[in-house]
Amino acid sequence: MAAKRTHDLINEALKHIGPRTSKKQRMSRVSNEARIALENIEDQGKVIPQLVDVYRHPRELLCQGYELHLAEQEPRVVTSGAQLAIEVVTENKLLLYSYKKIISRLPLLPEIILEFRNADWDKWQDMVGLIAHATSQTRSNDSSGLRDKLEYFIVPRELNMKVARGWNHQWTAELLCPQRYRNKFLKDPCALMLKAQKGSGKMQHHTDWPAFLYDATEYDKTNPESGLFKNRALVLILRHILVGPSAVKSNTRSTLPRRCNASILGISDINGHLIAYAACQARFMLNAQTDWTRMDGKFDSSAFYDRITHYFKTGVEQGDANVNELLKWYQSEVFSGSGLSQEDEDSDSDDDESDDEDEDALIQRQRELRQSRGTNTGEAPTGATGNTGEAASGSTGNAGGTNAGTIDDTSAGSSGATGPAT
Repeated sequence: MAAKRTHDLINEALKHIGPRTSKKQRMSRVSNEARIALENIEDQGKVIPQLVDVYRHPRELLCQGYELHLAEQEPRVVTSGAQLAIEVVTENKLLLYSYKKIISRLPLLPEIILEFRNADWDKWQDMVGLIAHATSQTRSNDSSGLRDKLEYFIVPRELNMKVARGWNHQWTAELLCPQRYRNKFLKDPCALMLKAQKGSGKMQHHTDWPAFLYDATEYDKTNPESGLFKNRALVLILRHILVGPSAVKSNTRSTLPRRCNASILGISDINGHLIAYAACQARFMLNAQTDWTRMDGKFDSSAFYDRITHYFKTGVEQGDANVNELLKWYQSEVFSGSGLSQEDEDSDSDDDESDDEDEDALIQRQRELRQSRGTNTGEAPTGATGNTGEAASGSTGNAGGTNAGTIDDTSAGSSGATGPAT
């Protein structure tokens, strides 16, 4: 049985070297087969922050996800008890989805878990620790590599000290400011920075899209989708992570380098999870935090991540043309690399924004309007290309495959950049 054999090899490796070890120790202490099995498991940890979930701990995704997967296979029990709270139901769906996304890349995992449960649950915890360590290292390595790349945002490079960033400096504060309050910020930056430093929820809330997500030249306050996720910095961050720092300086690339992250992890398509990961890395670059944590003041980064993946999930499910074109644009810009020009332009509008607007509701109305127009003209709504659906936290992934899989064809889109006004 393949799963039992893999379990025995992993068990052998963990017995000799433990969940954290160096490559040199593996080479000298573990047989070739056991080392390959162990590294195959570890690879799942490397892909979790980019394609599954960047904030939830792998132990939570794997252990609770496995239990939820087992419960899903059993007949539904009907009782007279109270229903679970909606927050618990939503979180369980996210965990189950994430677990299924992991096993889509490693179909033997449920059987391996079963072998460990029957033989040695402590060793299973060691294996989860190995995966968690690989996840943490991957996220940390990406953050370290991006830490001093503020030029991607056209921010002064003298902001080398992390604690000097965030709401402590006007350049980074302008990018962290919600886009709909940006004109207010430009009129009196010091006042709004002081409010944010004192903990103002208005300036630090995940339900407002921050300015660093936008190409400000396209922004229209009546349509929060205009220019959203079109900031060139997000493209450069994805290039840096998936292809390599040198790819940021290149205008064209016909093939991926053999040893780049995209090739190693089997990522050939851009999906909502990758864009959300880039956005979270971008925010960490800009804020004053020195450690990767879920909360930054009153800003919930995990909820911010979920909101982004949900945006792409609903867009793909509804066949929204804007979302599909946006994914095609990313596919072309990240992997083909056309048009790397950067310009620091600002919006001409000085109108005051309404504090009562709901950006997500406006986006949904715009989608419904586009769908209605397509129906009236007899055109079918644009559908997703490839297997791109995302569960409540993001895209559903391509089961049984190794790619992130969202776009089958590519087309270059318009490009623009946003940066703080001088």
